[in-house]
Amino acid sequence: MTAGRQEPEPAREADADGPGVFELSKIGAFMKKHQRIATSCLALAASGWLVLGTTSTATADSTDSVQAAAIVERITGTHDLAAPVAGREHEAGRTVTNTPDGRVVIAVPAASDGTVEATAPDGTTFGVGLPTTRSVAGIESGAGTVVYPDAAPSTDLAVQPTVNGAVRSLVTLKDAGASTSQRFDLNLPAGTELVPAADGGYEIIERIDADSSVAIGAIAAPWAKDAAGKDVPTDYRLDGSSLVQRIHTTADTVFPVVADPSVSFGRGIYVKFNRSETASVAPYSDAASAVVAACQKVPERVRNMPVRTICRGTLGAGAQSVRKTFKSAASQNRCVQIRLPYAPIGVVIGWPEWKNVAC
Repeated sequence: MTAGRQEPEPAREADADGPGVFELSKIGAFMKKHQRIATSCLALAASGWLVLGTTSTATADSTDSVQAAAIVERITGTHDLAAPVAGREHEAGRTVTNTPDGRVVIAVPAASDGTVEATAPDGTTFGVGLPTTRSVAGIESGAGTVVYPDAAPSTDLAVQPTVNGAVRSLVTLKDAGASTSQRFDLNLPAGTELVPAADGGYEIIERIDADSSVAIGAIAAPWAKDAAGKDVPTDYRLDGSSLVQRIHTTADTVFPVVADPSVSFGRGIYVKFNRSETASVAPYSDAASAVVAACQKVPERVRNMPVRTICRGTLGAGAQSVRKTFKSAASQNRCVQIRLPYAPIGVVIGWPEWKNVAC
C-alpha cells in the first residue's frame, strides 16, 4: 500500500502573519532562549525523545520536533496517550495496550511515508497511510506523540496511540500555505467496507448476510481546531480506498490548525428489518413479546458470540420504546434497524440502538 498523499490544490499566498500568531510565536521565543539540542540519537534520547527513522530518511531538527509535538499536545492533551510508562510495552514504533476488549497493537511507522497499523485483539489489522510528500523520520516525545515535522509543505504530521486502543493520525497546518485537503490511504481488513455514520465519521462493516452486519471498528467524526482553540469546519469524503479530510479555513482562522482522523476498534451487530418483518413485529401489544419477536431476526451466534441472547437482554430494558419504534415504522411503511454493541470477548459495551429508517 502506498503512503497517503496531499490533494493537489491551487497555489495560495502564505498568511502575512506567518506560522502561528498564537502558540507558535510563544514557542519560537522560548526556543530562541535555549541552545539548540543536538540532533544525534544520543542527545535526543537523553532529552526524552526517541528517533524512529534511519539515515535513509530526513531527520528533523529537534527544535522543530519539540515545537510540532507541543502544538499537537496543546490541542489533544496527553492524558489519554499510551505513553512509555512502567507496566506497558512501548518499543520504537510499536505500542501494546491492554484494553477492556483485549490486547491492541499500534505500529507507528519509522518514517512519514510508512503506514500506521492498528491490530485488534482478534488479529484484525487496519492500515492508514499519512498524507506526506517526503520521507521524514518520526521522533517520539516523552508523552508518546510521534511527530514528523515538515513532512509536507507547511505541514507537520503526528501519530498518537491512546490508552483505549485507538490511534489518532494528526495533521498540523502551520500557515495558509498548507493544503486544506488531506488524503489518508486506507488498508481495510479483508471483507469489510466503510459505511457513513450519523456523526460524520465511518464505521468499518463486515457483512454477515443480506440484512445483518458486524461493525468491527470506526473512524471517528472529523475535527479541527485553530491556534485560538476555535473549531474549524471539516468533513470527510471517500475517494476509492482513500479518506480525504477537508479543512475549511477562512480569513479569520488563526494558524496553526490541528486536524485528526481517529481509528478505534469496537464491535456491534447491525440487523435491518424489511417492511414485512417490521410489520410482523408491530402488532404486539406486549413490549416484552415484541422484543422476543424482533430478536428472532438476529443471528443466533456471530463469531461464537450468543448475539440473539445479547439482543434479548439489552433490548429488554427499552422494550416499550422498541415496540413503539416498530409500530411507528410500520404505520409509515418504513423499516427498522437495530444495533447491538459488544466486545470481541463477548461483553456488552455501550447501549443498543433501534431506529425507524428508510427501506
